[in-house]
Amino acid sequence: MRSVGLAAVVALAYFLAGRAALLLAIPPGYATAIWPAAGIALAAAVVCGPRVLPGVLVGSLAVNLSSSFDPAAPAAMWGEAGIAAVIAVGATAQAGLGALLFRALCTYPGTLDEDRDPIAFAAIVAPVSCLINPTVGVLALVQTGVLPEADAAFNWATWWVGDAIGVLIATPLTLVAIGEPAAPWRRRALPVALPLSLVMAVAVAAYVAVSAVEQDRIVQEYRSEVQPLAADLEHRRSAALETLESIRGLFEATGDVSEPTFLHFTARLLAANPSIQALGWNPVVTASEREAHEAAARARGHTDYRIIERDITGQLVAAPSRDRHIAVTYIQPLEGNEAALGYDILSSTGGARRSSTPRGPGRRRPRLRSPWSRARPPGGASFWSPP
Repeated sequence: MRSVGLAAVVALAYFLAGRAALLLAIPPGYATAIWPAAGIALAAAVVCGPRVLPGVLVGSLAVNLSSSFDPAAPAAMWGEAGIAAVIAVGATAQAGLGALLFRALCTYPGTLDEDRDPIAFAAIVAPVSCLINPTVGVLALVQTGVLPEADAAFNWATWWVGDAIGVLIATPLTLVAIGEPAAPWRRRALPVALPLSLVMAVAVAAYVAVSAVEQDRIVQEYRSEVQPLAADLEHRRSAALETLESIRGLFEATGDVSEPTFLHFTARLLAANPSIQALGWNPVVTASEREAHEAAARARGHTDYRIIERDITGQLVAAPSRDRHIAVTYIQPLEGNEAALGYDILSSTGGARRSSTPRGPGRRRPRLRSPWSRARPPGGASFWSPP
C-alpha cells in the first residue's frame, strides 16, 4: 500500500507540474520550453526506485489527455488517448533511465557535492535521459498525422530542451524536499532552492517575453499580407456595385430593356471587370404574370424557359406557384449559363429566402449575399440591387 501511495503522490505532482508547464506549450501542445515534471519524475525514481514509475505513467497520461481531449470531437478521443499513452510510456522510460544513470554516475545517497557529481548530472544524466520522450513522442505525433514532418525537428528540439531544463532545475528542487540523507538536503533549501527557483522564474519570463515578440511579429506579417488582399477585395466590391448602378441607370433611362440591348451593354461591363463572373436581370414575377413571362422568354428563343428552383436532391425542377418569383430573365454571359435562366432566387432550396427581398427605407441600396445556386457551381459572392 505504501508503494501505491507513493505512486499516487508522484502522479499528482507530475500532473500539476505538467499542466502548469503546458501554458508555455507550442502547437500541437505536447512540447514546451520547460518541463519540470521530468525533473520531479527523475528525482522520485532516484529516491524511491522503480515502484513510483507507475505514478509517472499515470501522471503523464493524465496531463496529455487533459490537454488534448476535445469534447466537441469525441470521435477523435481514441486517437488522442493512443498518443497520450505512447508519450506516457516514453516519460516513464525516461525517468527510469535517468534514475539508473544518476545512481551510476552520481553519489547517492548524497547531496551532489562530490567533484564529479554536478558535471555528471548536468552533462550526461539530464541530456542523455531526456532523449527518450522527445523521440518517442514526436515519432508518435508524426506517424498519426498530428504533427507535419516539416515541424518534427523543431518540436523535437523544443521538447528535448524543455525536458532537459526541467530535469536540471526541478530534480535538485525535488531532492531538497525528499532526498536522502534528509538533513543535508533540507539545509540546502535556501542556498539551492532559492537560486534554482529564480532561474526557473527568469527562464519562464524570458520565454513569455520572446513569445510575445514573436506573436507580434506574426501578427504584423499577417497584416502585411492580408491588407493588400483586403484592399483588392474592397476594390472589386466597389467595382461590382458601380456595375450594378450602371445597369440600374440603363433600366431607369430606357424603361423596357430588350435582351439584346442588355447583353450588348453588359458585355462591355464584364470586359472592364474580369473579376465579375456574370450579370443578370431578375424581375419580380407575380403568380398572374408567370404564364405570360414564361411565354415571352420562349418567344425570344429560350424554348425550354420556365421558372425553376432546386428540389431537395439539388435537381432543377419547375417552381411551384407562389405569390411572386424573382426569376433570372437575362444573364450575361449567356453561354454556359443557359440552364440558370428562369431560376427563382426566392426559392427556399436555392440559398435565398423571401425575407431577403428588401423592404422599406434603403431598399434601393445594392447588397451582398451568399452565392445563389444556379445550374453550374457557384463561386465568389452575389450582389443584387433592387429596383
